[in-house]
Amino acid sequence: MPWAKLSLLNPLQTRRFKELELHRVKTDAEDARTIARFVATFEPEPAPDLPSEYLDLCELCRFRKLKASEHARYLNHLHKYLKQAFP
Repeated sequence: MPWAKLSLLNPLQTRRFKELELHRVKTDAEDARTIARFVATFEPEPAPDLPSEYLDLCELCRFRKLKASEHARYLNHLHKYLKQAFP
């Protein structure tokens, strides 16, 4: 398997599928097995690839969030040092 394909599943469908099998166990491992059985049974279509513009926008949003947290950290340092210098 060179590349796995990504499929978007409706959580309600997988839950109903689990109810049809009459499983009452609620663990992550059991949920993973149920989703694997669902995919093997229905073979959902792979999700379409995202446009490159969307991926670029996601990268810019991550960068902005990083810089905003960096700015807040430096501002907090500045306030701390100002309180020490001018009590």
